[in-house]
Amino acid sequence: MKTTLRPRLFRIREIALIPLIISLLCFQLRAVDEVSGEVEAEAGPHPLLGGAERVLFLGDSITQNGRYIAYLHTALMLLEPEAVAGVEWLNLGLSSETASGLSEDSHPFPRPHVLDRVDSVLEHFQPQITFVCYGMNDAIYHPRDEERFEAYRSGIRQLVEKLNEAGSLVVLMTPPPFDAASSPGDLQPADAAEFGYQKPYRGYSEVLQELGWWILSQHEGVFATVDLYEPLVRFIEIAREDDADFKFGDGVHPGPDGHLVMALSILDALDVPLPEMPALAVPPAVDGRTMQLAFASSPRTLPPFHPWPTYWDLSPFSSGPELMLPEGLQDLAAVTLTETREGQEPVSATVPVVRQRAALDLAPGLPVNQRRVAVFETLWQMHQALSPAAREAAGHTHVNKARDVPPIDEARATAAEQRRQAATQAAPIPFNLVVTPAEP
Repeated sequence: MKTTLRPRLFRIREIALIPLIISLLCFQLRAVDEVSGEVEAEAGPHPLLGGAERVLFLGDSITQNGRYIAYLHTALMLLEPEAVAGVEWLNLGLSSETASGLSEDSHPFPRPHVLDRVDSVLEHFQPQITFVCYGMNDAIYHPRDEERFEAYRSGIRQLVEKLNEAGSLVVLMTPPPFDAASSPGDLQPADAAEFGYQKPYRGYSEVLQELGWWILSQHEGVFATVDLYEPLVRFIEIAREDDADFKFGDGVHPGPDGHLVMALSILDALDVPLPEMPALAVPPAVDGRTMQLAFASSPRTLPPFHPWPTYWDLSPFSSGPELMLPEGLQDLAAVTLTETREGQEPVSATVPVVRQRAALDLAPGLPVNQRRVAVFETLWQMHQALSPAAREAAGHTHVNKARDVPPIDEARATAAEQRRQAATQAAPIPFNLVVTPAEP
């Protein structure tokens, strides 16, 4: 199994086999500097870890897909199950939507404008923190144009103002990149006569990058900004080093791997403290080429959604725990991890050894990993049911309406039950691992 080592590209916390002492950072909930307009810190829990009663997401089809939201939700649920279970998450992303209010002539219907529905969204849901991700559709797949840029800037400013007036913290996120190599569209040169989502400008990603630079410069009324563009560009570059034919979704919409990078980028930008490895209940016992480990609790990080060696362990987007192997196991190409738990049959999996370490996430079949995947699946199902109900309850101008959705009160009650179910699944439990040489 080929494993490529990469330098880290953004700050994912280092992993240790010692008890981790995590101090939750205190974030502000509503103070604004009178001079700069920046949000300043007040004592209180992190807004994503119980400091807010309701978290809202606004954006286009990338947000409507919602997988990055479910990944983010999963990471936080694993970190603080009880606190996060009490926070309502609502994905109000809407396909084709813009903040600029622009629409290309070739689009089959006028693109929805978030400012046409935000008042209703706020009236229905009263969020304490709102994530905003627009830009992919806002330059309508054209080369750079100052009028379109100004329409985008104006729309974002008005949106931030409305959210602030409603009492919500605002997190602005840059648009993801446009990957021309993955696009099935008819790519156009800068001097083409027509542009649109089916005929995108070949260099459209550079246009989105400039929109992102402006987003990252915003401070007035903004709690935080998140750069999604650069981590995704780097992710694509690394993926193509291993696979020249790698596709970044359809060039506009990231695949599941891209959504995972988006979630990790948000966690990193908001400085959410993620413990990487649970504490050992007792020191490891090593006998030659066998190591026995007893953990006080199960891992509380993201589960192994994509068990590709290149993207785990010492790679830039690692989110999973690693085992530092003793001298007797460090020279091996692979080791076998056997999970044992009282009352259950042992389960084994083989993983490669990279820099004297074994990544637990490369063994998705272990019950401890399946348990974390179950948290994601519960929350993913919750978002897929709640999101269309919330979107239709608030109303929108998209020509396609969701049908057969439950009443919003019923959908919210069901979602609350699913959050409690996920919290139960996320509750840490002790587990044991035996590490031995892999059979040839």
